[in-house]
Amino acid sequence: MSISGNSLVITGANFFTADFTAKAKYAGVEATSVTIDSANQVTATWTSGVPRFNTAVAPSLWFEGAQATHWAAGTATVANAATVSAIASNVECSFQGGCEITLNQDGLLSSFGSEDTSLRVCGVNAEIKADASTSSTVKFNVPRLATTYSASNFKIAEESYLRGTPFSSSSNPAQALSVFDKNDVVGFSDTT
Repeated sequence: MSISGNSLVITGANFFTADFTAKAKYAGVEATSVTIDSANQVTATWTSGVPRFNTAVAPSLWFEGAQATHWAAGTATVANAATVSAIASNVECSFQGGCEITLNQDGLLSSFGSEDTSLRVCGVNAEIKADASTSSTVKFNVPRLATTYSASNFKIAEESYLRGTPFSSSSNPAQALSVFDKNDVVGFSDTT
């Protein structure tokens, strides 16, 4: 297996070459397209780059036909760790947030297609600007930072309280009660 640009080449044996459509996932993100090159090789391509993942993982490969789906069995792994170490330029932003930050890294945008991946600034999820991003550049808006100082001096947010009877679909009552434990990380609501 090898990664080059926006593609992951998967090698093996006895791949289905006729009457099947190949599909692939890497790091939990499905490829945009998969081409069956031969009975021994397929090429999976992600429009936004091969997803980044810090440890080597095995891609998933399967072949869908009209009557059946066949999964390719394999244990080979390939690494595609992120190497970005700094933002593209210095940014100064107010507590209100909204400033744009750019990270340059091939495949980073595809990584945000996985439910397990998020970008957090000071513990708050940042909004990825997918339309402004490319396969080699990820742009996002810095979220507002609601601290005691910013809330009291700039009215970024105001404190609010949860009232009522706790309920949950969980069989664990402690999960429902944890909402009311006064340990809410973002204990403010927007006032704008």
